[in-house]
Amino acid sequence: MNIYIDEPRVRTGAKETIEALKAAGIKVALITHANVDWTWRKLTSSELIDCFDTIVIADENGHKGVQHWQEAMTNLEVLPNECLVVGDNLGGDVIPTANIGSRTMWLHKGSTWSVYRTGEVPETTITIDEVNELLSALKRLR
Repeated sequence: MNIYIDEPRVRTGAKETIEALKAAGIKVALITHANVDWTWRKLTSSELIDCFDTIVIADENGHKGVQHWQEAMTNLEVLPNECLVVGDNLGGDVIPTANIGSRTMWLHKGSTWSVYRTGEVPETTITIDEVNELLSALKRLR
């Protein structure tokens, strides 16, 4: 349970990628499934807290699903087909948002938890290894 004690590391290229998107005028949301207090501590200590236009935290005792993504889209005033969802969780990020019409990228090396790899990758989903590949992978969007 050191995850709630240790200072979290920020993925290589994450902040730079978010800043590049924001500089291009793209709205950026964080939808996470985690303990609320830990999430705010993580975002503050990593200096990412001001990078997002909206933050939605799915209750740690439940599951992240399409309703959390729709809440973020409502907050951003965008439709699912206007969104690119990047996530490391097939069942909580990629599959539900692909099903409602969002374009998706799967960060398949994003988690060591096998449950995050449960399900079938949607046909139109682009797979990337690291966050810092996101900007170059945008060229492959359909």
